[in-house]
Amino acid sequence: VLKPHLTKLDPIQRQGVLKDWKYSTTDASGFNRNNLLTARELLLKAGYRYQNAELLDKKGKPIQIEFLIFQDGLQRTLMPFVRNLKRLGIRVNIRQVDVPQYIERMRSKDFDMTTNVMPQSLSPGNEQAQFWGSQSADQPGNYNYAGIKNPVIDIAIEQVIRAQYREQLVVRTKVLDRLLRAGYYQIPTYGKG
Repeated sequence: VLKPHLTKLDPIQRQGVLKDWKYSTTDASGFNRNNLLTARELLLKAGYRYQNAELLDKKGKPIQIEFLIFQDGLQRTLMPFVRNLKRLGIRVNIRQVDVPQYIERMRSKDFDMTTNVMPQSLSPGNEQAQFWGSQSADQPGNYNYAGIKNPVIDIAIEQVIRAQYREQLVVRTKVLDRLLRAGYYQIPTYGKG
């Protein structure tokens, strides 16, 4: 299903699609030195550099990320991730806003990072276009928060929607999942089986 579209993917996404991807495993301490060393190596290979324990882009500008949240208790669950970003030299700010402001900023995609629950059906269909489709990327209030515009993902969504029988739906959904994971649009933190 993917083979005809591989050449249309950028090299990083193509590599991610072909990789035998698995979730990282940890000891649940919130600190995984090996993953931090791997991340650091990848950042350096990508052209970032360090100065005074701070990660800088190619122009020497510090890398900073703002987490947008509205829930009080969420800071506690974000702290291991934030701590690891800081260990990588990334400046992190958690901005807690009230619910109306959060909704408006999400609607207009005015944020760097946020947390979100992305519940999925066991029979995915038309809603996938709102979550991941190019057309929804620029529509205010839609669910494509990452602003994904990828023609191969659009094709995969269309194939999911047009699946004729269950086995076809499962295969096509796995293709869409593989494309989304390889695009690094989200950082899965935890889930339920």
